[in-house]
Amino acid sequence: MDDDGSRDKGVQPTADELDPAVEQFINSMGFYFEAYGVSRIGGQMMGLLLVAAQPLTAEDIATRLKISRASVSMNIRMLLATGIAERIGVAGDRRDFYQLPAGGMEVMLRENARGATIMVNLAEQGLNAIGPRHPARRNMEEFAAMAHFSEEFYNKMVSDWREYKAQQSSSKQAVNRKESQGAAATRQR
Repeated sequence: MDDDGSRDKGVQPTADELDPAVEQFINSMGFYFEAYGVSRIGGQMMGLLLVAAQPLTAEDIATRLKISRASVSMNIRMLLATGIAERIGVAGDRRDFYQLPAGGMEVMLRENARGATIMVNLAEQGLNAIGPRHPARRNMEEFAAMAHFSEEFYNKMVSDWREYKAQQSSSKQAVNRKESQGAAATRQR
C-alpha cells in the first residue's frame, strides 16, 4: 500500500502474480514490439522492467511472465545488447539482476538513430552496386533519400529529447523549491 492507502499497482519484489491492469500493459508492450519485428517476449520483458519497483532476476522474470528461463535468457541478451536493459549485481547475492538503465529512453532513441545510419550505409552500398543507369535506380535513390531523412530525424530527436528532459528537470526543481518555500513559510507561522 502507498502512504495514502491506495494499492501500488507496480511489480512488488516478491509477488509472483501481476495486477491485471499491469499484466495487460505488459502484454500490450509485447504486441507493440512484435509488430516492429522484436519478439513478443522481448517486448513483454521491457514492459515488466518498466513497471518493476526493483531489479529482477531471470527467475523473477520467468515466473511473472510465465515463460521459460531459456526464453528469458535469449531475450535478455537482446535487451542487454541494445542497451534497453542492464545487468547489475546485488551485494550478498550471486544472481544477476536486470533493470532499465538510467537514461533508458534515450538509449532507445539512439538505437533508432544508429539503425538509420546503418540504413544510409546500405542505401549507398545499393546505389554503388546497381550503377547510374540501372532501371531500378529511382527506387534506390528514394530509399537513400528516406534513409538520410531518417538519420537526420532520429539524430535531431535524440538532441530534442535531451533538451526536453533538461527542461522537465528544471521545471520539477522549480516546483520542488516553491513547495519547500511554502512549507517553510507555513511552519514559521
